[in-house]
Amino acid sequence: MDRLVLGCGSVGRSFVERLLDRPGSLLVLVDEERRAKTLRDAGIDARGVDTTDPAAVRTVAGEVDSVIVAHDDPEQTRNFVGVAREAYPDAFVLACVAPDATGDTAAIEARADRVVTYTDPTTEFLLDRAGDGGIRTRRLQRVLRNIDGTLAVVAHDNPDPDAIASAVGLKRIAEAAGTDAEACYYGNINHQENRALVNLLEYDLRNLTPESDLSEFGGFALVDHSRPGVNDGLPEDTDVDIVVDHHPPRAPIEARFVDLRSDVGSTSTLILGYLDHLDIDPDAALATGLLYGVRTDTKAFSREVPRRTSTPPPTSSSSSTEAPSNASNRRVRPGKRWTSSQTPSSTDGDKKTFSPRVSANSPTGTRYRRPRTNCWR
Repeated sequence: MDRLVLGCGSVGRSFVERLLDRPGSLLVLVDEERRAKTLRDAGIDARGVDTTDPAAVRTVAGEVDSVIVAHDDPEQTRNFVGVAREAYPDAFVLACVAPDATGDTAAIEARADRVVTYTDPTTEFLLDRAGDGGIRTRRLQRVLRNIDGTLAVVAHDNPDPDAIASAVGLKRIAEAAGTDAEACYYGNINHQENRALVNLLEYDLRNLTPESDLSEFGGFALVDHSRPGVNDGLPEDTDVDIVVDHHPPRAPIEARFVDLRSDVGSTSTLILGYLDHLDIDPDAALATGLLYGVRTDTKAFSREVPRRTSTPPPTSSSSSTEAPSNASNRRVRPGKRWTSSQTPSSTDGDKKTFSPRVSANSPTGTRYRRPRTNCWR
């Protein structure tokens, strides 16, 4: 289940109706079966359950990525936030209160990931965090938290600014999730601009070689490329946990979490989106590197630049990684691989295969593009 709504009052109902138009599954849990039936008659998947019992909520809803609490009564909102956090410790919990809410809201703020008022400007904020982009970010965070050991964030061979900054950015996101990580690469950083980027910003990068002992890592993430052994020095059979890339793949991609969006001009743009959703403030060095990564890969912001870089782009592109509609409620046991000729969603816990549609004459492998923009003159 992608999104769960607890306590659907008049405020919650307005959010639910808008979330229905977004990709992913949605379930509403209310105390009274009569209320649930009214919502079902309106085309909303709703069920009656004891919403004060975390075990009952979890039994009915199963695993969820985001929980929205938008009850009209602030006291009930506080109670529902407690239930949501106890039932789903790793889920993203949004709590909405009235602008003139009275009483103790500190308890709500202590347990919810976001507390907002339901004025018009924050409605879009809520939908953004609880929608498909927010779900993608929470899935990434869940995979990061489940890494047992140090995560190797591997850029492609001879990395360019976009790959370098993306590796450093994902390392920062992993550390915020409580997972140790190292930004790594194979090959060399030969281009003078790229060396200047690393040296001036004092990035801590690890240069891997064929002799490196990879068993010291508990997981692997690929940034700015998508296949182990193709444009990196990893063995082709490396078990990959995370793939974040903006290049169209040339072959099936397998990882626990896959975010491939070829309608975005740089991988740094995707990393910036995650930082924004997780409220992680990059320091000056990381922010500078990501900006330079976006600039070089978009040719000074002249190609494939989304209108809002802080929000993941719409999923209408053929290369988007959103799940097909018939797979939104699919459950796969841990350890199983899911293969489809369609594009799967970013996911956690289970391997997914990304199978692109390419012609027989399409080249294979990942191309390395040297940036043309010189910002170090």
